[in-house]
Amino acid sequence: MSRKKYLVLTLGLILALGLLGAWHYLGSSPLEAGKQFLYHVKAGSGFYKVAEDLSSEGVLRSITFFKFIGKLRDASSRIKAGYYRLDSGMSAHEILDALLEGKVHTVRVTVPEGKDNRHVARIMAASGLVKEQDFLQAASDISLLREAGLEAALPAAKTTEGFLFPDTYMVPWGANARDIVRMMLANFRQQVGRDLISKMAASPLGLYKTIILASIVEREAASSLERPKIAGVFVNRERIGMKFESCATIQYILGEVREKLYYSDLKRESPYNTYLHAGYPAGPIANPGKSSIAAAANPEKHDFLYFVSRNDGTHVFSKTGAEHNRAAKEFQWK
Repeated sequence: MSRKKYLVLTLGLILALGLLGAWHYLGSSPLEAGKQFLYHVKAGSGFYKVAEDLSSEGVLRSITFFKFIGKLRDASSRIKAGYYRLDSGMSAHEILDALLEGKVHTVRVTVPEGKDNRHVARIMAASGLVKEQDFLQAASDISLLREAGLEAALPAAKTTEGFLFPDTYMVPWGANARDIVRMMLANFRQQVGRDLISKMAASPLGLYKTIILASIVEREAASSLERPKIAGVFVNRERIGMKFESCATIQYILGEVREKLYYSDLKRESPYNTYLHAGYPAGPIANPGKSSIAAAANPEKHDFLYFVSRNDGTHVFSKTGAEHNRAAKEFQWK
């Protein structure tokens, strides 16, 4: 190799290493990792406005470099709106990846089965996402049922009670109450499935009453294996005009779960009081899970009219009042 070629190769290598070093340096963070902050990309925000904001936060070593790599990746029209939790040690490339991939900051929220809308609102408020009253107001908007494709619940439904599907949600920070309700209703439709929803809508009970039954089953049953049988008990009672006499409906009226109910509680006037009024309560008393919904849609056919807890998560089922009283004496009247 001639001396001239050697010098050209050496200079080329030095230049390449210099460019690589500059690329790494300009793309690195000027700050130590550990400090986190939320940055809000508003809908319609341009890439260059985002770059200016991030530069003012001091997380970019070079705004020119950030704009350059953004141009290379056509970031001007691809930035996703939302709240981003950024670390002060993130490189320019990592920040740009997060913005382009829409890695918005989310809050993990778990809504257990059997909670009514009031309790769901408290859970959402405790997560810091929305105010309790704002969530309840959004959950009372029945137009969201129609929007979610659950119009079969109308016009009977007065709120979204019964349709806020219990699950674990990753809620984007900054989502408003209506956004969260929409998310939960969409999850109901997805998890329950189109076929089962159509089946319930076409059944003699209809979608809304089936969900009312499912909510009672959810609150009365502990064992998934017993849910179809418990659903069958209430179907039998309704068929002969017998009152449901579900303690769960009284707890819904009270707004709390009590181990012991008093006679005065059973006499509270309410369209949800199944001790005073025959037939179904005015609406769902909780948001049931899929197994309770499936049980209500497919109640077990039998002749039982009563059930009493064994205090171990299972129940004794009886066909007559006398049988029921004997079971109650054995397991409850102690």
